[in-house]
Amino acid sequence: MNRPVIATGAAIFLVLTVFFLSYPVTLSTARVFNNYNEGWNAYHAQSVIDGDDLYHGRDALVVNNYPPLYFMLLAGSSIFSNDLVLSGRVLSLSAFIICALLIALIIFSLYRSLFLAVFAFCFFICYFILHDIDYISINDPQWTGHLVQLLALFLIIKQPDSRTAIAVSSFLLVISGFIKHILVPLPLAVFLYLVASKHRFWKEWLIISIFCLGIAFALCFFIYGSDFFTSLFGNPRNYSLKHAYWKFLYWSDLIVPLMLFVPVFLFVCKYSRTDKLLLLYLVCSLVIGGLFIGGKGVVHNALFDLLIALILIACSTLFYIGNMSVKFLYKSLITGLLIAYILYPAVSLSYNLRVVKKLSLLHVLPVYEDITAHTVAIIEKYDDPVACENLALCYWAGKEFFLDYFNIGERIRLDDRGQRDLLISMISNKELKLIHIEPDSTEKRLPDIIVSAIEDNYYLIDKNVYGHIYAPTP
Repeated sequence: MNRPVIATGAAIFLVLTVFFLSYPVTLSTARVFNNYNEGWNAYHAQSVIDGDDLYHGRDALVVNNYPPLYFMLLAGSSIFSNDLVLSGRVLSLSAFIICALLIALIIFSLYRSLFLAVFAFCFFICYFILHDIDYISINDPQWTGHLVQLLALFLIIKQPDSRTAIAVSSFLLVISGFIKHILVPLPLAVFLYLVASKHRFWKEWLIISIFCLGIAFALCFFIYGSDFFTSLFGNPRNYSLKHAYWKFLYWSDLIVPLMLFVPVFLFVCKYSRTDKLLLLYLVCSLVIGGLFIGGKGVVHNALFDLLIALILIACSTLFYIGNMSVKFLYKSLITGLLIAYILYPAVSLSYNLRVVKKLSLLHVLPVYEDITAHTVAIIEKYDDPVACENLALCYWAGKEFFLDYFNIGERIRLDDRGQRDLLISMISNKELKLIHIEPDSTEKRLPDIIVSAIEDNYYLIDKNVYGHIYAPTP
């Protein structure tokens, strides 16, 4: 292996890693808006703590279409902090760093190279921060789910012929689905790998997976009743293949360079069992992620599995090229191309406005914290029910979770006239004591008919970077 190339790449990424992590680390302790889902997750975790219903009937204005394990984990973090938004960010950031460590351990167990393992650790962190720096420190189950899945992958790769490792991996992959249910690519890839390779334990893996899945669903039914299944599987949303195409293009600036490793990998790899598993993971994550991303409200996190698979393939490619017995000129040419790919994240920083903008906000985070405190103080003055589009604001103000803007908005767009009429009636009768909306949001979570009803019956009392706050007209 070309140690100077790997060592240089590792050094570059190590510097970038320390630099990039400054924002998510700082954000994890700052009361500022980061993502719509943060308050949503905090409220559901609070329901676990309070013993309230986690899943609601079809007529409710609060929706939970996520499995319960993350809310339980987040509720458990309350022993460290009463602020479930911030403790969720710390949980996510910790899970992300452990994911990077597991990637490094996978690479080390495959190739026994400390240089390459360190490189993989930093490579993973840098690419994901460049992909979306906000998602590294976010109160969301995504990284916790990936952590459990990568642990399963590590066990399969480290002990491929161990019955115990295969059994534990099947259990972990089922558990990950009850943390974040869209993490389908790796379990599917593992199943196809075990069947296609005629692994002697594939039947055991399948039986244990089905058994664990059945037990988990039975427990959920026993604890939450039929509302669990209605909430998880009965909340349709708008979908468009056209949107999937454009979203994929928007987030492709870091995916496409990594995909250039794939033809090189196909040429230099040995098509071992692990190589085939990584290729199956790549194909499954590309197909499933590409389809999932077309759903309304589904963003680039649907492509995280694809990025993980590509990073594993990129690091494997570096190892294989370093050990090729080919002419010096040919090897040097390929190595030069790979160095260019390695340097790409550093170069992309010069035009990656998503990251540059976020890093530039570090010094003004105290200003945003003051704006948050000001907005929360306004919301605290009003009695329930209060509706916030930025749910973290209502959570910090100690208000009850009353309205799920996104999921109820999707139902109304899909012609749920009952909830549309109910919400319009409540707005017309001015039953809501205060309403917060983000009029400039690209998501447009509330349909125009609801926004118009708000503007007709409420007046603006405050506006800032987090949106507009309306109170009932006299």
